[in-house]
Amino acid sequence: MAEERLFTIPLKNEFLKAPIYKRSSKAVRAVKDFILRHMKSDEVSIGKELNLLLWSKGRTNPPSKVKVKSILRDKIALVNLIDAKFEEPVKKEEDKKSIAEKLLSKKDSKAEEDKEKQKELKKELEKEEELKQKKEHIHEVMEKPSKSLKQNEKILEKTEKYSKVIPETGKKDAKEPKP
Repeated sequence: MAEERLFTIPLKNEFLKAPIYKRSSKAVRAVKDFILRHMKSDEVSIGKELNLLLWSKGRTNPPSKVKVKSILRDKIALVNLIDAKFEEPVKKEEDKKSIAEKLLSKKDSKAEEDKEKQKELKKELEKEEELKQKKEHIHEVMEKPSKSLKQNEKILEKTEKYSKVIPETGKKDAKEPKP
């Protein structure tokens, strides 16, 4: 039950709404939206030739109109140029395993993850214990303040004594506030 349709998609109105450097990507999105609306499908797959045409002049100059052919297969719309061949979209094929094998593989992977987590936790605990032992054995020695620090403190004390700001007047070294 494949349904075929031919469309002429006007792209100019759509890509003019986008900044110059995003026009071709906007044109691709416009094709997808147009096909979704008109073919009433769940997904849209754009063909290689159509994509190359949209990007042929770079990302700033897509064509203003495109004539396409669309085929609807299993709620997936395949879109390509009128003359181009349609390629089936590539589906991810999972290995044909029984349900029991899949469950076993999941359990094995979880068991391996748990073992790795336990190893990491043991390593962290060992590191913490080593740090505690090192802290217990370290004797902190009080350092004497250097002469330069003492001199800086003396200078600060002198400047504080001689330059006082009286809050009422806002002037430095004022002896009495003005009435």
